[in-house]
Amino acid sequence: MRIFPLQICNINQQKTPNFGANPETILKGFKSFSKEEYLNLSKSEINCLKDAYNELAAKQNIFSLKKLEQIHDVTSNRLKEVFDSQYGKNNYIVLILGRSLSSIGKMLGYKIGEKNVINIPFSSGSRFYTPSVSQEQYKKFLDKLKNEGDIKDFINYLETKKISKSDVELSGKEYILTDFCVSGKSLKGANQLFKSDFILGNKMHNIHAQDALKIFPKYSEMNTDQQSFFNTLRTLLLGNRLKPYSFVKQCALLQSSAMRDEKYVIKDAPESVKLFWFKLLDNFMENIKPSKVNFENTTPEKTSSSIFIEDLNDAIMEVNKKLAIADNLDINDVRYPQLKYVKKRLNNIYTLLTDIHHYGQNSKNIRNFYTHIGEIEKFLSEIDF
Repeated sequence: MRIFPLQICNINQQKTPNFGANPETILKGFKSFSKEEYLNLSKSEINCLKDAYNELAAKQNIFSLKKLEQIHDVTSNRLKEVFDSQYGKNNYIVLILGRSLSSIGKMLGYKIGEKNVINIPFSSGSRFYTPSVSQEQYKKFLDKLKNEGDIKDFINYLETKKISKSDVELSGKEYILTDFCVSGKSLKGANQLFKSDFILGNKMHNIHAQDALKIFPKYSEMNTDQQSFFNTLRTLLLGNRLKPYSFVKQCALLQSSAMRDEKYVIKDAPESVKLFWFKLLDNFMENIKPSKVNFENTTPEKTSSSIFIEDLNDAIMEVNKKLAIADNLDINDVRYPQLKYVKKRLNNIYTLLTDIHHYGQNSKNIRNFYTHIGEIEKFLSEIDF
């Protein structure tokens, strides 16, 4: 990304003179680029930043800043529309993983409430991915987690954002992990990590994973304008063109997360990046619509069958958690008098669920799963090692 020098605004053009004001000074006042901070700006300060941004935008050519404004507005609108429909308005919190969607997540926060969108430093989630739901693969996941070292920093980071086990269990809201996916392994790995008992657990079954590109309808069902927009968005994401505008830094190890807080990223960001952040905020506050591309009332790719797969995978994961603990206990330990019975039943449940998983989606399998899941969840909740 090219960084252009910023010129001091011509204060004679400002309606309310603010002598000595310049973009650098004004931008230093932003700690989180929040709506509240915007409202504290004077009219002359807003105009000064607008002038500096327009000068910067005029020098852009390939993938212009104006195009990026459109990308952020349309994609954040789509996220809101789909999540409102699937989870209920004001009933969810979006966890933006890593850098690719970070600035789009910021725009979404302006639209659904800034406290309802959390940017989380998280890179290469594929390292937590396991290719199957087997017990052996779950144990490999546990081994991978050991390689992260002390993960207390990551847990503490989440707690500062009000994302702890108790927050998730008591909030009454749905939590949506979302990321840009190519193979999908990174998001699947993150899904397994966050639902593990080491991070958030999944006691309330209210943690979900959503591939950001699958909030859009099938490509064949889009009109020409929609296809053009989607192609541009995908190209930008594949080329890592949105990462320079991220509110979090790269974070390859969980134990480093606490050092990547948003305030440090904002403080160190180039002025050109801060100007773009300001413009996203200004567009929202001024109700500026950068484009007319509309996906409203189109159907996303997520269907009832994908909900079944999510429920089934979650159930198998919960069984694997219990089996991983039970396998490390002594069957003759007097503290666990029912351990032999519990392990036998866990293995029977595991066989039932993995058979359903193996034979795939059909009405008989789906009916069989939902017939037994209530009883299974009750049994799992009563196990206390």
